[in-house]
Amino acid sequence: WQWHKPLWTACPVACGLCEPEDRPTASELMIECYDDPYTEDWCSLRFQGTDCSTWTNRMTVAFENEGIARMNDTLFSKCPATCGLCTAPVCGPGSYRDRSNHSCEDCDVGTYNSESRSGDEATKCTAAMAGDYVAVVGATSYSRCEAGEFSSTAGSTGCGTCPAGSYSDSFSATECVKCKVGWYQEEAGSTECIACPVGNYSDTEGATACEACPLDRTTFFVGARAITECGCPEGTYQPTGRTEENCETCPDGMTCPGGHYYGTATVDMTGVLADGMMSLPEDPWTVYTCFNEEKSCPGERSIISSYSDLGSVCKDGRSGVRCSKCPADHYRWGRQCEAC
Repeated sequence: WQWHKPLWTACPVACGLCEPEDRPTASELMIECYDDPYTEDWCSLRFQGTDCSTWTNRMTVAFENEGIARMNDTLFSKCPATCGLCTAPVCGPGSYRDRSNHSCEDCDVGTYNSESRSGDEATKCTAAMAGDYVAVVGATSYSRCEAGEFSSTAGSTGCGTCPAGSYSDSFSATECVKCKVGWYQEEAGSTECIACPVGNYSDTEGATACEACPLDRTTFFVGARAITECGCPEGTYQPTGRTEENCETCPDGMTCPGGHYYGTATVDMTGVLADGMMSLPEDPWTVYTCFNEEKSCPGERSIISSYSDLGSVCKDGRSGVRCSKCPADHYRWGRQCEAC
């Protein structure tokens, strides 16, 4: 059935040229017109430019064939046979055409219309996209969610506030972003997260606060992401085997930059011996004055934990506490080692 053509040119109702199951009845035509009498497709395309008297006569025959005598409630009472009167109302900005009573109504909250329209395109308003909203009826435009807010669905009537531990940094956000590990945000409606300050860390996404380093440990940068980034502060060291205890004050004759991390089982080797000082690999944090001051020690150096490089402990082949032991084939004379 070709609805885009006048009825009788596609399949004459009154002439019996269509198979019964393919031919719409006059009652069906009437009902469809009642459902939406102002639809341009129904009225304008089927009536406009046709011979209305011929159409009326053929509809009358169709109704009489169905035993319907009354014509006052038929198709023609709503879709006039004058053909040019089937025109949908024009609905202005902020409104739409209600198909039930064919009047213009205000757009509902969550929707809007920015222009005058008629016909089928005027039967609904446009829903606000996710990230935007419409809070009033009869709106002609939408509003955008501010930074720190979000709207995750179309047709929203307002924006949500980003919860603590998250943020949005642009207009029309459809979701909030959780603070990354090492960062936090304690306030709702924020546009950014904050890096954990020195001495604190955060090991989870979406943190609303940072954790303080345990004991006397600290971090050496902002945005620390784990407790293992907490280390002994400057001027202290971690005694061997005491990985989760307080750090010790740096011994005299040594500087301690700190930084040996919490929970680390390896020996802390961060200490630096001053000129004229030494320590033994088996006890690197016990500091001695060299036997012949700086002459028998290599000078400022990091401590070591093995004898693989004796030259890093004492100079000129010396060894022992304070580098007081002379090398083979030498003997000590005062503070000097002399060849035999």
